[in-house]
Amino acid sequence: MARSDQTRHYRHALEQAIGFSQVVQSSGFLLLSGMVSMDANAQCVGRGDMKTQVQTIYTEVGRILVDYGLSFEHVVRETIYTTDLDALIAAAPIRLKFFERVRPPAATWVRVAGLYAPEYLLEVEITAEVPESDRGAP
Repeated sequence: MARSDQTRHYRHALEQAIGFSQVVQSSGFLLLSGMVSMDANAQCVGRGDMKTQVQTIYTEVGRILVDYGLSFEHVVRETIYTTDLDALIAAAPIRLKFFERVRPPAATWVRVAGLYAPEYLLEVEITAEVPESDRGAP
């Protein structure tokens, strides 16, 4: 179980209702729980549109990384769950733009029958390495 000093919440009500922390910082790593294309009111952004969902998720990942003084260069692992692998492959160039200045991380893409709700086409988990000098940030 993550300690309160290791966690950060971005959609507190949703996280509390389901029982998870969006972000946990532990042992030199920043772990982002599966992220879907959701606005601040927990509503789907880009219903049925893989490209919009990819853009929305990775933009939010970027914001969270910045909150910890990190960037996509610190991402070492990602797992992507999708209901439509063909659409995700077609949207891959959008994802790659976020990694254009660095090498992409180790990654696994998994086709699944469904996600949190049917309007979500993908969910992305991220692991970023926190440099030793930055450990303990927020």
